[in-house]
Amino acid sequence: MRVELGQPALEHGAGVYPPTVGVHALAIRATNHCLTGCGIGEVLGMVLATWWGWDDLPSIALAVALAFFSSATY
Repeated sequence: MRVELGQPALEHGAGVYPPTVGVHALAIRATNHCLTGCGIGEVLGMVLATWWGWDDLPSIALAVALAFFSSATY
């Protein structure tokens, strides 16, 4: 990928945060965003595994997998 000076390399999240947001505030928002997605996936995994009557190990595996994928896509 070729990047010209003054051109953004990636458009992901363009316009989400104002340009005046500091590095620490941006890090806190990004961490909160990531942990929220992870929490949603983990709770959903445990609820589904309990509903389906799964044992401990499959329940944990489902919760971890959903936490990973939901934090990556949230």
